[in-house]
This record gives sequence, structure tokens and C-alpha cells, in this order.
Amino acid sequence: MVNVCEMKFAKGLYEITEDEDLKLQTRVEAFANAVGEDKTIHLTMVTARGLSSNAYSRNVQSEIVLGDLFDS
Repeated sequence: MVNVCEMKFAKGLYEITEDEDLKLQTRVEAFANAVGEDKTIHLTMVTARGLSSNAYSRNVQSEIVLGDLFDS
């Protein structure tokens, strides 16, 4: 399994729009084509405060917020 990490900054929750979702899916597909069919690809979003829940956020398999990186 390979995690494709996309990092975004927003003052509040980050909202994935329809256009952004298309870009993310295109990046994941391009990466999957480059590494081969034997790998499972998971989209991981790294954001300051988290993701806003909507139809497009369901395409994200993992989420990391700044607190996950800096809290001990």
C-alpha cells in the first residue's frame, strides 16, 4: 500500500470542491499508473485543522492534522 499525501492549508476546515476532487483523482491515477497495478493507493490529506465533510471528502482514505504531527 502507498499513501499519496496532499497537503493543504486553510484557516479553518479545508473543503474539497468538485474541481479539487478531479485534480486529486487525476494525481492518484497518474501515480498508480507510474507505480504499477500491484500497489493499493490511498489518498491522505494533511491539513491544518481537518477536512470539511462533503461528498468529495469521502474519496480521502486518511486524514492527518497539524496536531497529529506536533502533539507528543
